[in-house]
Amino acid sequence: MEFTNEEVQNIIGAFKALNVKPKADTPDDFAKWMADFTASMDAFPVKEELTSSHATASNASGHIHVTLPHELRISVFSGDSKSEASYELWRYEVACLQQGSYPHDQVSRAIRRSLREAGWITMRLGPTASIIEILSKLDSVYSNVDFKKTLLADFYSARQKDNEDIAAWS
Repeated sequence: MEFTNEEVQNIIGAFKALNVKPKADTPDDFAKWMADFTASMDAFPVKEELTSSHATASNASGHIHVTLPHELRISVFSGDSKSEASYELWRYEVACLQQGSYPHDQVSRAIRRSLREAGWITMRLGPTASIIEILSKLDSVYSNVDFKKTLLADFYSARQKDNEDIAAWS
């Protein structure tokens, strides 16, 4: 396989941007370095597997394949009425991701990335806030208001019954 000068420069530029210098004395050294590097990143799972289609006569041992996951995407939610997606639709997409087999940190990252102005609300929860905390906070601000109005109406219309004492009624 041959690389163009532009491809080589792009690879070197990527290593410089990541501030890493790979060990590449041999193909096996580079493969091991790449596996160790991606494992240390925690965002890129490393999967080792023996594939006969990639095995060569000079190297019959297994090759290390690095699987880079795609970033999860959720519709953008800004919190205003002109938002790209309504809160109910956005919340449904989040629920679908939670039902999937995606890692917690990827779902959390996708949620944070999908929020625009609504992100200011969750920002106050801090960077370590759980998905449940984030959704609870957003639900309190953007969820269906009918339930809250009904609850408030019930509160204002509550009356003590004739046979109830004050401790039981409160």
